[in-house]
Amino acid sequence: MTIHITDKILAYLKTHVSAARYKHTAGTWRVALTLANKHNVPEQKTTLAALLHDAGKSMPGSEMAHYAAKHKISFPEQTAVLRFNPSLLHAYISADIARRVFGIDDADVLDAIRTHTLGAPGMSTLAKVIYLADATSPDRRWPGVQDLRRVMHRDLDKAMLMAIAEKTAYVLTQRKWLHPQAAAAWNYFVDTVE
Repeated sequence: MTIHITDKILAYLKTHVSAARYKHTAGTWRVALTLANKHNVPEQKTTLAALLHDAGKSMPGSEMAHYAAKHKISFPEQTAVLRFNPSLLHAYISADIARRVFGIDDADVLDAIRTHTLGAPGMSTLAKVIYLADATSPDRRWPGVQDLRRVMHRDLDKAMLMAIAEKTAYVLTQRKWLHPQAAAAWNYFVDTVE
C-alpha cells in the first residue's frame, strides 16, 4: 500500500464525516495497528479497514437506507434493520465505499469493515482487531473498557466475548432490538472461549 491511498482516504474522511468521527477513526486506527502488530495481522490491511470502518457513519438513517437501496447493498435482517436501527447499515455502506470509491477488493478487509459493529461467527483475526479497536478507541469511556484494553492484547477471542457482552448488555438495558447476528457472534465466542 502506498502513502497515496492513505492520504486519499484521510482527505475523503475529512469531508465526509464529522470532526468527532474523524478523531474516533484516527484513534481506532492507532489501536488497530498496535493490536495488529501483537497478533501478526498485516499493517496494510489493518490500515485500510480501520480508516474506512466508519466511512458511511455520518449519513442520517434515511440517507443510509436510500444509499443501500440505490447501490443494492444486501445486509442481514434487512426489514428489521430498516425498522429498528438503520444506523447498523453504516458498516455495510462503509464496506461499499471502500470498494466503490477506493477500489478495495480484498475480501478480508471488506469483511472486517462489515462486521465491526455486530461481529459474526468465524471472524478473521483482522476482523477481530477492527471490532476491538473500534470498541476501545481512546474516545471510548464506558465502564469496563480498561479491562477490555488489557485483555485484547493477550487474547482476542476472550476480548471479543467481553466486548460483545458489553454491547449486548447495552442494547438490552435500552430495551432495543438485538440483531440476530450479534447473538450468533456471542454464541460463537462462548463456544470458542469456554
